[in-house]
Amino acid sequence: MGGELGQLQAMASNCPQEGKPATFVGVDVSDTVRSADITASQLVVVRTMAEQTAVCSGHLRVSAFSSSATATMTLFDGELAPPGATEPARLRRIPDMVDGALQVVDSQLQEATRRLPGDGTDVVAQLGNAAEYGRQLGPAYVLEAVFVTDGVASMGTITNAPSFDMAAATDLATRVRVPDLSGSTVLFAGIGRTTGPPAPSSYVDALKRFYTDTCARTNARSCVVVTDFATTRSGS
Repeated sequence: MGGELGQLQAMASNCPQEGKPATFVGVDVSDTVRSADITASQLVVVRTMAEQTAVCSGHLRVSAFSSSATATMTLFDGELAPPGATEPARLRRIPDMVDGALQVVDSQLQEATRRLPGDGTDVVAQLGNAAEYGRQLGPAYVLEAVFVTDGVASMGTITNAPSFDMAAATDLATRVRVPDLSGSTVLFAGIGRTTGPPAPSSYVDALKRFYTDTCARTNARSCVVVTDFATTRSGS
């Protein structure tokens, strides 16, 4: 536990100063990401965000999504605030707390994959769901939105057209409707990682450009768009 405690203590330096984290993790369950390897990587992201939320005594919602803003299923929704008189006492409770949350997420994720339509993805719509979640929790919380998706959207705002290149991505990002996410942090993880053969790098670059530019228009404090999610737990 000593090494793990040190890692959790390092994560404490990432806690928002403006309030408790309202962590929203949206997990794509459409057909293009339905594989054991991708699901395992999605759960790694969920675990890391659950740990960070618990370190900062925040609220975590994990939601699966596919073809629209309403094609969603909540996998977990609750406070992750470990009790304890001292920081080490609180941090020692986090591994069991996170394990419990992940067991619920894992079970519900399998159910969501069965229940939600797999033949389409509407990624941009999830920005609105995250914004609504942040508003519901109120000003004592700071929204931290994470979307675990390949970014290949075939519903709503379409990004899977054969002509989707850097110019199309830049243009589309100026026209898509986005919510106001002022003060929040936003992360898109898994962009371009799909089932089957790897997507062309030029297409993945265009996806990253689209989500970077779209996120910037939400006025979020931070926008990060990556294929590979970094799980390093530190204050850097």
